[in-house]
Amino acid sequence: MATSILRCKTCREKISDRYYAHENGEIFCCYICFLKSCPKCRACHTYMEEWIEYPGKGKFCNRYCYEGYTGAEESQKELNSVLRGIAKHEVKETLNNFISTIYNNSKEMLTLIASEGKEKVEKDIKEINRMANSMNTLSDEELYKEFKTNEGKRRIAAGVLLKKRGYGKKA
Repeated sequence: MATSILRCKTCREKISDRYYAHENGEIFCCYICFLKSCPKCRACHTYMEEWIEYPGKGKFCNRYCYEGYTGAEESQKELNSVLRGIAKHEVKETLNNFISTIYNNSKEMLTLIASEGKEKVEKDIKEINRMANSMNTLSDEELYKEFKTNEGKRRIAAGVLLKKRGYGKKA
């Protein structure tokens, strides 16, 4: 009579006399293989034994990960709509609106800092200060060239955030 060889669901190794059996009937050679078969949290990307599923949003390890993920997603949508609006209006007026929007929405500012990187932003502080101080002396065409790229818009927004938090000030 032939005996069936049990194999780990994740790594396909032969199961010895010691194994990890899940309550749903799946068998794994170890706990790590079991975790690798579990879904990852959509926000923090950790493997989860237990999770909360939000319809249309995915699986999250806890409420805080869900709130953080959806908050960042919403602020990115708002930021994208602000960036799209820059091309449609007069450059100086739009830039001022963009900066005031950034001042009023800390989630957008945190998203910008996270995407830009603190070291790069600190490196560009002098340039951002120069741009902010010389805004009135630049022509509309020069301003448009400076801020028509997403990188330029992100740099000025990140600079506004860092100024608000006290970076870039002389000691």
